[in-house]
Amino acid sequence: MGKASSKNISEALRIAIFAAILLVSYVVSGVPYTFFYAASPDFLLVFTVCIAMFLPPLSSGIFAVFAGLLKDIACASLFGFHGLIYLLCAVTVSLLIAFLVRRTFINALITNAGAVIAVKFFYYFIYNVLFEKGGRIALFTGSVIPSVLLSIIILPVYYFAFRYVNRKFGIED
Repeated sequence: MGKASSKNISEALRIAIFAAILLVSYVVSGVPYTFFYAASPDFLLVFTVCIAMFLPPLSSGIFAVFAGLLKDIACASLFGFHGLIYLLCAVTVSLLIAFLVRRTFINALITNAGAVIAVKFFYYFIYNVLFEKGGRIALFTGSVIPSVLLSIIILPVYYFAFRYVNRKFGIED
């Protein structure tokens, strides 16, 4: 076995581990949570943001589309809506990490908070303001804001899991 073959196998194993984490995130996101009224953490969005920090834009975009389509399957929204939004978030975060900022936990918190707020606000705007002819501020403060906070709380699990996998396979920080 050559050095290149060993590297390809370890890269495939790393991607397989990330895919397993995606599937676990999908299963966990299906569990009903009753925190803060109707709010629940968005496991798949946090997965998307974290994977974008540890993979190049193309790979993170592929994972983001799969995560978004899994989210679309799980909820009653327009099919492909989350796939497109998650793809935009993943590519943005991946390019941001590649060219502007370093991959640190503080930067992960900031980018995750920004992505979750942007996606939740966009979702709220599309489905509650445009389609219902007037948004309800109580829905925003009672569901969207707690959902953002819960999504930020679960970030360390994903960030440190991805960092551990990268370090285990010899990927530099």
